[in-house]
Amino acid sequence: MAAFITNRPARLADTPVITSGSAYASGQSIGGLREIARAQVGPLHLIAQSLIIADASAQNLPIDVFLFYDQPSGGSTITDKSAISLAAADKLLCIGVVSVVDWKAEGIGQALNLALPVEIDNGKSLWSAMVARGTPTFGSTSALTLQLDLLKGRL
Repeated sequence: MAAFITNRPARLADTPVITSGSAYASGQSIGGLREIARAQVGPLHLIAQSLIIADASAQNLPIDVFLFYDQPSGGSTITDKSAISLAAADKLLCIGVVSVVDWKAEGIGQALNLALPVEIDNGKSLWSAMVARGTPTFGSTSALTLQLDLLKGRL
């Protein structure tokens, strides 16, 4: 379930249900489309500061994380273990793509100092989609946890 956020700093975490024991291909969605936060009051003006991925299987392969300020629904395909396909209208909902390429041996990937503006209208949600950029094989259906740190932006 998505967390509720207000106009203050927040740390959001999400553990998607993923496929285990079978390799993902590069370009496939990991866990499908995920609602990671719902604006309780808005609009919210936040800044994504960092994105951390904890990988219990320690695959340590690059993952792109697409962030959307509203739910993509214009004919896009974002389902677990399928090639991601974004419809033209849904591309306009994308706030940015965070590439997590800095991995530590212990299975922690990080993208730091993002300074990515995030604006969410009242009643809207922040959505994410992880995309494999390698061929990972995860050891459990809950092997990945995404953590997004947001700072308060302009008033």
